[in-house]
Amino acid sequence: MPMPPTPCMGPAPLDMLDLVDLTSSQKTAVVTLLKKQIERMDKNAEAESPDLRMESQKAMRTAMEKGDVEAVRSLASHKGEEVTRRLVEQATFVAELRGILTPEQLKRLDALRDRLALRFERRMQDAGDGPEGIGGMRAERPAHRPGGPEHMRPPRMFPEEMKRDMQRWIDENS
Repeated sequence: MPMPPTPCMGPAPLDMLDLVDLTSSQKTAVVTLLKKQIERMDKNAEAESPDLRMESQKAMRTAMEKGDVEAVRSLASHKGEEVTRRLVEQATFVAELRGILTPEQLKRLDALRDRLALRFERRMQDAGDGPEGIGGMRAERPAHRPGGPEHMRPPRMFPEEMKRDMQRWIDENS
């Protein structure tokens, strides 16, 4: 069974855009969208400095240690709202990006993403950590390795890496 697509369209969405033959006007639209996304990311980074994050974690830890249910509920609710806002923002970006593409390009992009997801799943199965376990036999996944071996997981891009990748694409396509 293929893995579900990742929220960001796959392991390397910007590189996959190069494979769907964008027109010059589409490249311009993508460049504009990426610049807007970089601005949003910078704004988010300013709003959530490491100091604020540590302060929030400390407040949650203190509330937990004191058994202050209302404070925990309030802090968790705030965190949930923040996560929701960011996920909606990411989905909006992906929707806008996909809106630039033609139906044929979307079909090709989705096929590329699905092929990469299938390749990743096969690597996990070969490593004995896939859904069928070692040698195709069903096996329970060890508790200390819930997502498989670290080197087999898709790379997680952090905001600075994402911004660098976006800027690289902008520079190459402007």
